[in-house]
Amino acid sequence: MDCDHCDAQSGAARYLPARGELRLIRVCDRCGVEVAELGRMPYAPAPRLLTIHLVELTARELRLSEQRVAALRLAALTGEQPEPGSTEALVIERCASYVERSADGGAAAGTLHAGGRRARGKRTAAARKEHIEQAFARALSRHDTRLDKAAA
Repeated sequence: MDCDHCDAQSGAARYLPARGELRLIRVCDRCGVEVAELGRMPYAPAPRLLTIHLVELTARELRLSEQRVAALRLAALTGEQPEPGSTEALVIERCASYVERSADGGAAAGTLHAGGRRARGKRTAAARKEHIEQAFARALSRHDTRLDKAAA
């Protein structure tokens, strides 16, 4: 199929990581071929720490069901507050406080609560918070690795 590129055209951008630039181009809507370069501009990705990402990673580290992970993502996105004291509420609280402190330039570490031994059967509140804290630490490590890869 031959194309003379005379039909509609759209603007697009192509990232050149080796040069740290965005190429602004015009492409043919019919065949997708680059028709012209409109310019270049310096660009370096600046990945951000987002509460919703930490919430999802922490929920997965806790091995919550896909349904609960999706519900947590939605709650973090919309600002909906889960039942106070629930695992979901503790996860959102922990992740949101970390991101807020990071954005403020303060010490972002810290824990919900220290200690907590596993009781037989159900976890005590302190043990549940410690379990969430451990999952959060693993999720944060995974998230930091993703940010490092994105920034490279």
